[in-house]
Amino acid sequence: MESRQVILKFSNDLDYLRLVAGVSRLVCQAIKGKNIQEDFVDAVELAVCEACSNAMVHAPYSAPSAEIVVIFQVLQDRLMIQVRDPGPGFDLDHVSLPDFEAHPETGYGIYLIKSMMDEVENLKDEKHHTLVMAKHFLV
Repeated sequence: MESRQVILKFSNDLDYLRLVAGVSRLVCQAIKGKNIQEDFVDAVELAVCEACSNAMVHAPYSAPSAEIVVIFQVLQDRLMIQVRDPGPGFDLDHVSLPDFEAHPETGYGIYLIKSMMDEVENLKDEKHHTLVMAKHFLV
């Protein structure tokens, strides 16, 4: 089966998070022939917004003019999402759990992404960091 893609490009501005949330929701709702439940849609929306927020806030080289790219790809058995930014990225295996006892205002992003998505992977090259996430369709 041929994959279908939606590509969203925007500048490094947190005001775009509402657009990202809406597009995430629309992509999920437009998937035909799969048993897409509301919790699937909510999980994808939350994970994509967290990934974009992290790209905008934490990437040290993400100047306001830097471009964030989100690619939604509908495959036979899953929805793949890539969030690419110009930052150096990070090592997923070395991100610590949030301090749930202290209830910090920040630091939950990667934990939430890993909790919501079925697959999470980091890719890096000399110019970009890409967080790749997948959510499998129910059979």
